[in-house]
Amino acid sequence: MALIEDLTIENLKEFGIQGLSFTMPVSTQKWSNVADDDGAIEFDQATLSLNNDNNWLAPFSGVVNTVNNSDKKLVFSLQKTDGSMVNEAGAVLRLFPQQILRMKRLIALKFETANTHTFEQANGNVLRQVPAFIFYSSDAAAGISGGYINVGEDLGFSGSMSFFDEQGHILHPLYVASLVKSLIGLYPILDIDSDNSLNNQLSNIIELIANSNTVRLVQSDGSPYDGTHVQGITAVNAGIGLFSINAYTGSDTSLKGELTREAATAVDGSFPPLKAAQFFMGNVCYGRMLQTVPLPALPTSLGANTLSHDFFTIQVVESEKYLLGDPNDEFNGTKLEPKPFIRLHQNISTLPTGNHLMGRLQTIFSGTLTEALCVGTGIDNTLPLPANDTTALWPQFPGIGSATPDNSFPANLKNELQTHCRADFIIPGSGQATDVRLRLTGIPVGAAIRVYNRVFGNDAIVSRGDGAGGVCTRSVSPFDGRTLNGEIDLILIDPLGLRRPDGTVTVPTDPKLFFDLMINLNNGTGKRLFGALMLPIQAPISFATPTTSNVLQPLTKKGISNTPIIGLNHTTISSFDVSSFKNFLNSILTLSGETQPRDAPRHPTMARRDLLAASLKTGNWEALIGGGPIHAQIHNASQDNGCPGGPGGKETINVGIYTEQGQLAYDIGRMAFRRCLNFYERIVQLANANWNEPAAAVPLSETDAPSASVGTFNGALLQNIAAYSETPELALIKTVVDNNINSIPENFDSLVDQVVERINNIDTGSLPGLLNTAVTRLRTELVTALNNLKDNNTLSESDKERLYNELKRELSAACYGRRDTQWSIKEAIKNARNFIYIETPGFSFTKGTNDTDYAVDLIQDLNTQLSAKPGLKVILCVPRKPDFAKQYDQWIKSEVKERLTIINNLPVRQVVAFHPIGFPGRASNLEQTVMIVDDVWALVGSSSFRRRGLAFDGSSDIVFTDNQRSNGIAPAIKDLRLSLLKQRLGIAASDTTSSRALQLQNIQSTFGMIRQQLVAGGLGKIERLFNGHEAGIPFSEPTIDKYLANPDGLEFNTLEATVYTAFTGLAL
Repeated sequence: MALIEDLTIENLKEFGIQGLSFTMPVSTQKWSNVADDDGAIEFDQATLSLNNDNNWLAPFSGVVNTVNNSDKKLVFSLQKTDGSMVNEAGAVLRLFPQQILRMKRLIALKFETANTHTFEQANGNVLRQVPAFIFYSSDAAAGISGGYINVGEDLGFSGSMSFFDEQGHILHPLYVASLVKSLIGLYPILDIDSDNSLNNQLSNIIELIANSNTVRLVQSDGSPYDGTHVQGITAVNAGIGLFSINAYTGSDTSLKGELTREAATAVDGSFPPLKAAQFFMGNVCYGRMLQTVPLPALPTSLGANTLSHDFFTIQVVESEKYLLGDPNDEFNGTKLEPKPFIRLHQNISTLPTGNHLMGRLQTIFSGTLTEALCVGTGIDNTLPLPANDTTALWPQFPGIGSATPDNSFPANLKNELQTHCRADFIIPGSGQATDVRLRLTGIPVGAAIRVYNRVFGNDAIVSRGDGAGGVCTRSVSPFDGRTLNGEIDLILIDPLGLRRPDGTVTVPTDPKLFFDLMINLNNGTGKRLFGALMLPIQAPISFATPTTSNVLQPLTKKGISNTPIIGLNHTTISSFDVSSFKNFLNSILTLSGETQPRDAPRHPTMARRDLLAASLKTGNWEALIGGGPIHAQIHNASQDNGCPGGPGGKETINVGIYTEQGQLAYDIGRMAFRRCLNFYERIVQLANANWNEPAAAVPLSETDAPSASVGTFNGALLQNIAAYSETPELALIKTVVDNNINSIPENFDSLVDQVVERINNIDTGSLPGLLNTAVTRLRTELVTALNNLKDNNTLSESDKERLYNELKRELSAACYGRRDTQWSIKEAIKNARNFIYIETPGFSFTKGTNDTDYAVDLIQDLNTQLSAKPGLKVILCVPRKPDFAKQYDQWIKSEVKERLTIINNLPVRQVVAFHPIGFPGRASNLEQTVMIVDDVWALVGSSSFRRRGLAFDGSSDIVFTDNQRSNGIAPAIKDLRLSLLKQRLGIAASDTTSSRALQLQNIQSTFGMIRQQLVAGGLGKIERLFNGHEAGIPFSEPTIDKYLANPDGLEFNTLEATVYTAFTGLAL
């Protein structure tokens, strides 16, 4: 150590601060390699760049790379004043993170004072940007070798120079020059050539224009904002978003200026109150997006070292477009349907695993319930649920009661198990026995047990089946030759695969059960995996496991989706008929059930994938949203350990969102209401005071802490549903609606009159059975209900407005469906600057061949943005096979083929795709879509990134952003991304210090790490993109029409008649 210290001291003595190399923000006042004071440098305001006909000198040390717009594209997103990304020939000088960090700390120390506006100052964060990248636009840069370069070194080329911060926002170059000049004045040691006679080059650059205080306004996508509705500024060049800061006239002495939102106009004005309330601004460095932005003054203590040019970048977000996108106004559905509501200042928390969803299901439906609604593709009323989401993980859940746990393994446990366990067929209700009772005796008490039956496939390949699991809480008497006394019974569903698709069963002689056994001890750390255990299966016995009802059982408003395509129904429907529109609607009605739990109408092969739960208690709503069934597989935390304590089932992943005491929770309740009750019942109940909308949340101030009732999130609930699925009989008046789309009444009473008239004019002469019955119900029950509501004088205007929106929404959905998510995703892709993270149950094309006003080609949008933004990255997590039942193998093949083609045609250097793995050797499914853009925008819900998932299957999503920002991101949304990626890549949730965990902080290193992991085979956590070829099975191309496999609800009944032969023999 003494030698190292001596060398360090000598190094500093000889080289000064340069001895610290790239860790310090040393600079120079000479930026041009000429013997002139002014350096012959010019300022271009339109591009915020400096131009030089002479060679540039490096103003900082860093790494230089040459780039072009072909084979050496820039890997970072650096955005020019016109909003386009740097994508041209030149060179980029990248500062080292240590330099950037120290520059921030010096600014925090000297340029900003501690006050309520600079609340991150103590952490070294600042409200003024610092340079992180310097881009030189120059064809001559192609001739340099690149690599590490020292401050003041001749770069070897001339051209234009622009500065960018860590987020890629362009900086005013004279601000950067002023910042360097001031830092050098305060800390002369930072100047490498203070004795140089040309040290006034920097002063001459600063004096290219008069002293200035400016802000640059940018939109969500980083493009310039023209200042509309923003006060406290004066345009310098509105075309690039550059404005001078007006003199501050308020009483806060810590400010030099303040941006404020323009006052709202009347409702019919250019800036109505609703639009004004959804208008947010914020400093891109950190702070809370609000309707005012404070601009801190410089301390007077700087004296001569104050900034000659001060500069800030402010982002403006217009929430409606940012969250909902821009639906095509030419589409009649857009003209008719009520837009999703933007909910402001909401409280949102993420549910990163199925266990956390289970915990919230328990709390949502506990207590005294005024309203309670639960929706899933399936609902298990006996599934054990944890007490809450904070105690939902092993070993806290499931509990072991009064049992004393064994927290060690005997050395010969596998042999003991092989000797003392047994397997028996279970006598079925009818037919031959296929299910097996596995009794494990001699296991640790208090341990979580998971059994995976061996599955013998083609080409002698052995895999792990779904098996079963549980927690051992039962002890038996000691026995010679057995160390432990725990015992558990598990039921394995047809573990030998004896039941054929045609229903026949052949039981082999001397059947044997082969299985793997995963044991997690109750101490939370001890675990063992025992492979290839074998037990003979004994003669059938009578056996049934006791079940206990959970909080879901007594609920009277539930919605499910018995959909064969995702394996939840096996009834063949033979009445599917697309020979006429009326027959088609009649077929849809056959696929429904109005008894509780309600199975809402749907198209053949359509799934309603929503997972929704909401309750009203003591006047407050709380709710969650996710995707998939509430079945055994939702217990899926810690998949790589066998989902400890879970009852078993397919390998899958659940993610959800929880919200309470706000309008967003109410919206989820309304969405669940639509799934649980048909329109006839719902429209009447909706007049009840229980369905009064909660008051809007009062915005938090700059530093107020969020509470249970007020948060920092803005969000909206989105719905996707095929046309003709919601109250299908209403679609009979679609032609009349089309012809009168521009004359839809704007109040409830008039809309009722119009709808009633059109219902009464329906020709019932040739309507098939179920449809005829449904129309009769329209004319009697619905018409009566609507007229009664219209004539109800006790209803308030807000009641009538609620009913009006629901009636209009139902009419629109019946005729045109809804496709809210596609518009939202399209806008998010456009706004993406750095990355798009997608995990989704299915990924395929989103638009057919027809040029329609209702469809969106999101794949083309991705391609366009990736081409225009060379630094943009896409990370895609998708199951190895899409979420279709096994008998829908043609649907699986078709999507795998289309997915492979799409991904291979995206820019390979910017896209990485992988499949998640649950327990080792078991590919994992996904129950929902999660999409995160730049860690500031997120979407979570039951849609999927394909035409089917956005315009056919029923789904609901929540799209949201967080107004709390730091370093250009929303920390809460970033935490969601980190949580998901840690689970997918096999990094412990608690790990924040390992190299792999640290790489997740930065999207560039995350992208590279995923690629490296895939090259290494996935390390048992992820796998490379599946090409459709299975080992041991001859490959064949899919024969199904891809537009039938991946349909649009508005086009499903318009395909060629021969296409539908693919349905032969299938449950629809």
